[in-house]
Amino acid sequence: MNIDKVHHSRTILIVEPDHNYGQQLIELFWREGFVIKRCQSALEAENVYKNAIVDLMLVSNQLPEMKGFTFLKQCRQVSHIPIVLLADNYSDTECVNSFFHGVDDYIPRRQPIKEVLCRVIAILRRIQQRQLPSNKTKLLIVDDLKMDKQSLAVSYKETTLSMTPIQFNLLWTLAFQQNQVLSKDYLYRQVLSREFSLYDRSLDMHLSRVRRKLVSAGMPVERLKTAHGVGYSFS
Repeated sequence: MNIDKVHHSRTILIVEPDHNYGQQLIELFWREGFVIKRCQSALEAENVYKNAIVDLMLVSNQLPEMKGFTFLKQCRQVSHIPIVLLADNYSDTECVNSFFHGVDDYIPRRQPIKEVLCRVIAILRRIQQRQLPSNKTKLLIVDDLKMDKQSLAVSYKETTLSMTPIQFNLLWTLAFQQNQVLSKDYLYRQVLSREFSLYDRSLDMHLSRVRRKLVSAGMPVERLKTAHGVGYSFS
C-alpha cells in the first residue's frame, strides 16, 4: 500500500472468533510488515496482552465477553493499549458505549478491510510521533490540570485520571491552545489523522469521555466548551 513504515515490527493482537474475517485481517497486516498474534477468546487475549508486548488490539464485538463491555472494562483496568473495536453492524448505542469504555476507534465490518489497516496505522503513527525525541513541551500545566506527554499521565487537583492515547492527545491539543475554538476539521486531522466526516462521531465520543473524567475530578463542566457547529475549546 505504499504507506510509510511507521509500523515496522509493531505487534497487533487480533481477537476475532470469526475464522474467515480473522484470516483476512492476518494476511492484510502480515503483508504490511506487522507482527501478528491471533486469539479467538477474551481469556486467550488477556494472557497475551498481560504477558507480551502488544502495540494495538483489534477486538470483535462477537466475543461473549463484549456483552456489557466486560472485556473492555477488564482491559482498561490494567492497560492503555490502543483498542479498535470491530462491529458486525453500526449501532449508535454500541458506538457511544464503546468509546465510553475506552476504545480508540470503532469500525463496522461493512467498511473496506483496507480501511481497518489505514486507521490502525494512523493510531500507531500518532503514538510513534509522541515517542520521538524532540525539544517540544513535555509537561503542560493549566491551573489545576497537569499533563505529562512522555508518560501520558493526567491529573486534575491531584486526582490521577486514566486516559487512552487518543483522549490524551485531544485534551493536550485543546489545553495547549487554551481559549481558542479549534474546529472539528482541525481536530480530526491533528488528533485522529483523518478528514472530518459529517457522520463520523468518533471525536464527539472521545471529547465526551474526556469531559466526564475531568468533571468527576472536580473541573467545572464549562471549562471544556462545545462551540456548536464549529468545534471545541478549553477555557
